[in-house]
Amino acid sequence: MAEREAIDPPRPPLVRPLLRAVPAGLGRVRLANYAYRAYLRGRAGNSRRSAALRDGSRFDLNLGDWPQARAFLLGEYDVDTVRFVAANLPPGGVFLDVGAHIGLISFQVLQRVPSARIHAFEPHPDRNAQYRRHIELNDAGDRVKVSAVALSQASGSAAFDLERHAIEEGAAVPTAALDDYLAAKGLDRVDVLKLDVEGHELSVLQGAARALGEGRIGKITLEAMDAHGDTTAAAALLESHGYRRVALPDSAAAALRKKLRLARPSANAAYALR
Repeated sequence: MAEREAIDPPRPPLVRPLLRAVPAGLGRVRLANYAYRAYLRGRAGNSRRSAALRDGSRFDLNLGDWPQARAFLLGEYDVDTVRFVAANLPPGGVFLDVGAHIGLISFQVLQRVPSARIHAFEPHPDRNAQYRRHIELNDAGDRVKVSAVALSQASGSAAFDLERHAIEEGAAVPTAALDDYLAAKGLDRVDVLKLDVEGHELSVLQGAARALGEGRIGKITLEAMDAHGDTTAAAALLESHGYRRVALPDSAAAALRKKLRLARPSANAAYALR
């Protein structure tokens, strides 16, 4: 009981419906981050809470982790990326979720495209275990597969920082080149590739040189921010293979912010073959 009181002080239950009432694109994520830092971070520890998001996808969330707390507070996660991926997945299409964390993107996409085939990559052992649990919670069966490897320039191993979820100094994890993975799984076509690898985007794309050169990856989305490293080299590599940057679809509120010149630069970028 003490643990539940620690993560549910009197005010947070009121915060969730208030946050969910704020239109997308009008500062809802920033308000959720404030609520997380004020009420959950440091109090929740590794406390878990089962939750269904707005679209029906189900998760066992660790409220001490910001992405998971964000999904708990808002009932959704990174809707722009989810919308982009789902819009570009045909029935039975292949989606690669690289840096999949616990599957917040994967299983929201699966709600929208139930016939999608998802291949996820998450080397963090705790997050990988959560992802596997979410395959069961969402009755995904063999439509979703997750590998405990980090995609990189070559197959082998690399040091992985468990705190930052990034390839740096830390415990050794296996790595795989995407070209090798696609060949091993017999995947001739990837409809959408999502990269969220904390500054390791260039190495992942270098490991997919054959697939990129042959035009076998249709759409790609990755972080546009340089908080975890310079992404301009990754963008240049994509452009050298014939990709061009395309706009992510806007919510109605985000479109209004642009019209009023209140919009901030998007945290994500999307690319498509010319």
